Amino acid sequence: MLPIRGVCAFVEKLVHAGVPRAVATSASRGDLDALLSQVGLRAHFEVIVTAEDVQWGKPNPEVFLRAAAGLDVPPTSCVVFEDSLVGVHAARNAGMRVVGRHHRARQP
Repeated sequence: MLPIRGVCAFVEKLVHAGVPRAVATSASRGDLDALLSQVGLRAHFEVIVTAEDVQWGKPNPEVFLRAAAGLDVPPTSCVVFEDSLVGVHAARNAGMRVVGRHHRARQP
């Protein structure tokens, strides 16, 4: 899987600006660590919350609320970048602002 174009530079800018960063995902920790390491971003996230860390999956906001708590920031101060509709709902359920990326279904 390739990252969205520009994401690495964007994350680097967040790092240099001192913006707290977390990953909150439905993926497994192993899969996430492999992906972040592959694209050189693993060291840039202070908090990682994966499927193994929560009791309820998205659209329950638990994964995002745990990430905010790990960063010690209020959920209303968070912006979530999300690639699924269920994730958008989870972030909104957490009281966070969301930037979503729409995936079009492939046509046969």
